[in-house]
Amino acid sequence: MVQFDEGFCVALNRLTERERKDTLLVAMEVQHDRRRGGLHVEPLHNGHDRTLWSARVNDDIRIILLKETEALIPVYVGHHEEAYRWASTRRTVRDTG
Repeated sequence: MVQFDEGFCVALNRLTERERKDTLLVAMEVQHDRRRGGLHVEPLHNGHDRTLWSARVNDDIRIILLKETEALIPVYVGHHEEAYRWASTRRTVRDTG
């Protein structure tokens, strides 16, 4: 089952129609087989939350993903700098109980 965070859906609607199509294709591919070559799925570095990863849609658009065990859930999408800036202000909280 494909999962999308509400924030991802809101951000997706800000993109052009072509960018939305490309983003949805990549988001679904990432959830099915993130190891496939060409997807460029990688963890974020430089002070970002370690559970946040990114996937390249094209030269400019990035999907921000939340890694939960083996699942990667799209939580945001935007233009390169905007997406990484968004991710730099986020921290996830784990439920321990």
